[in-house]
Amino acid sequence: MSKIPKHILVIRLSAMGDVAMTVPVLQALTQHYPDLKLTVLTRPFFAPFFRDLKNVEVFAIDLHKQHKGIFGLYKLSKQLKALHIDAVADLHNVLRTKILKFFSSEKNLNK
Repeated sequence: MSKIPKHILVIRLSAMGDVAMTVPVLQALTQHYPDLKLTVLTRPFFAPFFRDLKNVEVFAIDLHKQHKGIFGLYKLSKQLKALHIDAVADLHNVLRTKILKFFSSEKNLNK
């Protein structure tokens, strides 16, 4: 039997409408699973969308400085590792998030 995640990283980086549409989904998820913790990886501009959701925190990505480029994504993966995330829901699914998931994969975290 698979382990039920307790902390999920939800990735959605751009398109305001797409980010806004995740709010009711995350709200329903946290109502159905009240012990579940969600961390939303998104741009700082979108953080207010999630402020009223219980058990939801925003990790603001800085794509122009701190998390820019391949080295920035590697740094971001290390920062996310410290959050002890059990699963990832990549709602963006672009090259940037695929690289981030590669850096964060279990086999790479243990190196």
